[in-house]
Formats: sequence, C-alpha cells, structure tokens
Amino acid sequence: MGDNKIIHTKVISGENKTKALVLGVVLDATLSFSVVYGQIYYLIEHLLINLKTLKKDKCDIDISYSVVLLHDKPENMRFSGKRSISKDEDEVLRSLADISFYGGSDDGHEELNSALNLQLKTINQYMDSVCKQDKNVSGSQQLIILTDSAAVLGKAFQDFTQNEPGVYGDYTNHGLQQAFIISNGGDYMPQLRIVNSEYSLTENNVNTCSYYDIQDILDKDEEETLIMAEMLAKKIIQSA
Repeated sequence: MGDNKIIHTKVISGENKTKALVLGVVLDATLSFSVVYGQIYYLIEHLLINLKTLKKDKCDIDISYSVVLLHDKPENMRFSGKRSISKDEDEVLRSLADISFYGGSDDGHEELNSALNLQLKTINQYMDSVCKQDKNVSGSQQLIILTDSAAVLGKAFQDFTQNEPGVYGDYTNHGLQQAFIISNGGDYMPQLRIVNSEYSLTENNVNTCSYYDIQDILDKDEEETLIMAEMLAKKIIQSA
C-alpha cells in the first residue's frame, strides 16, 4: 500500500510547532458493562486528572478528547454545543459520569469493530481540520478501548492498517501514535496502523499497541488503579 503520509505533521528543522493530541476513547456502554463501570470510571477519572496536570507542565501541548459509546450500535458522545470533541477534562468526566447503559447481545459479542471504526473516523477527521486551520501544528492521535465484551464472531481481527482515502468510510486512516486495548481476556486484537510522529509506519518503544485483560484492571486495588492511571498518562504524553 502507498505511504500516504500526512504532510502537515512533518517537523521542519528550526520550526517551533505546537503539539495537538487527540485521545479517542471507545467505551462499552452495554447493560452488562454497568456492573464494572464504577472501577473503570475511577481509572478514566484519574487518567484525565493526570493528563490535565501534565498538560499544564508542557505548555506546548493541546489535548482534545473524543468518546464513542457502544450500545447496540456505536455513537459519538456529545458535549456542549453537540460537539463530538472536548478539550475540557471536567466536561468529559461529567459526561462519563452520566452515561446510560443499555443494549448488548445475549452471547457477549458486540460490534467492537464498528465502534473502533467510528472513533478512527472521528479523530482522523478532527485532526485533519485542526491541521488545515493551523499549519504550525504537529498532530498526535491515540486510542483507548475499554470493554468486557468480545467482537462479533468472524470479525475479531479486522484490519485497520490501510491509509488510502475511503477504505473504511469517508475518512483517511492516517494512523495512531499509540493504542491501549482493554478487553475481555485481552482477546480483542484488531490490526491497527501504528505510526511515528511523522506518520510513517513503525512500532518501537514509544509508538505501540498494548493489550490488557480487563479483569486485571478490575482486580486492582485503589492504589494500583491510581498507579496505572499515572502510567497511562505519562505514556500518552511521551508519545504525543
């Protein structure tokens, strides 16, 4: 496949670029997930608290958030003004604290690929618009998936590595600098396009896709959850 890099993310020597990070969250909002959501919310809450603090320490970084909720079908969480993107951690947390949980299949297999595709569309289109408005921006796209479900049978490992326009819908899949996939047994393992800061295909110590079993998250005590939230936040900033 062609390389198709995002030209606007290339770093020009001597030019002081502002970093724009968009963090996309895919969150299971089926009825069964309501049972474990209290602890998951605690993790997300302290992740965003840490990111808010780290953002203040790094004056050159701007962080935006997108949340896709998976009920029977995926949908974008809407913030004030019906926006699908927010730069306000407190606004995101208020919305996450007010989720309605419903839907879900009887066999525990959900449309995870559709939810992932919607989130990739959302963050890629948003970053395209940001970089179109400001050529002096270096963009970073990162992803977190949180679910206790499995993908619909036969669709467990969809390939999201291509970047030709229109392959996955009305957007170009430029790639992710980092992804964290937390799922039932750690078994949801879609193929993602992992790229470096110049959007060239790579996988190294910084640009990675990490898989976690959600049960390992749920088994953590309060202190261990806080440690994980801090670790995730530092990794996200490091990859921005």
